[in-house]
Order: sequence, then C-alpha cells, then structure tokens
Amino acid sequence: RFACEALQVGDIVRKSPFLDISDFISRNPPGHIPTDEDFAVVIKDVEDLENWVEHFAVVADTEEIRKMTSWFVAAVWETGTHGKKPIGFIHLHSFHTNHSIPGNICVCTDGSSLLVKAIADIRVGDEFFINYMDYPINTVTAQWFASYGLTDVKT
Repeated sequence: RFACEALQVGDIVRKSPFLDISDFISRNPPGHIPTDEDFAVVIKDVEDLENWVEHFAVVADTEEIRKMTSWFVAAVWETGTHGKKPIGFIHLHSFHTNHSIPGNICVCTDGSSLLVKAIADIRVGDEFFINYMDYPINTVTAQWFASYGLTDVKT
C-alpha cells in the first residue's frame, strides 16, 4: 500500500501473469489460494465467476463468497484494442490502494501479464493511489453483479 522504494514514471510496481480460471481451479484444492504464487485470474464469462464461487464455497456460504468476490473483480483494457475490449480479472493477492483522482499508479497489460505501473514519480513511504474511474467493468461482470444485487467499482 506504501512504496518501499522510490519509483519513477513507467516503473513496474507489480507484474502478475494471467491464469485461466480452469487452470487456477485444477492447481488448487477447493477453498485454497497459494501463498507462494501471484496471478491475475482471468474472468471471461458468468461460468468463470460461478466456478470461482463454487471453488470457495467450502469455506463460506455462496452468498458471502459472491459478496467478497465483488470487492476484488476488476478489469483492464486489453492491449491493442484501444479501449474496446476489457479483460476481467481477480488478483490472487489483493493489491490494496486508495482511490484518488489523479492516481499515481495504473493497471495495464502487456498481453500475458497484469502490470501495475507508476504514472507519477513516487517517493519511499508514499501511498499508492489508483483512479478507479479509469477502468472498465466488462458487461458480463456487471450483469453478474446486478443479478445478485452486488455493486462494482463503477457503481
């Protein structure tokens, strides 16, 4: 949440490879998130969201899992689509930031990984801020949230 080292514009704060939900589920026992790996799990459709919820239903009821999932589902514009195709994802290990306009970091992709980059110079000890309004919510995710009475970062 705070910078441990000085960063300049363009520096990568975090890089998380994309992982398909089916690969995530096949690699991990129900209810488990690995502590030694970092991925951005790609959410392509409602089935992916329901599979995510089912994977964690062994540790809490599905309503609670859906609510908690809604806190962490996000999206980023796919590289080269010029703001036309969002990629939905869940970061396995959440990246806690506060919201601010303007932010000092942004989330983007290099095609195979989710990147968090500095968009301003950041000093040691500075808090990370992201502008939530810069990011899309894909239609599938928004519809799933609405069907369960949940909200997303745009709502």
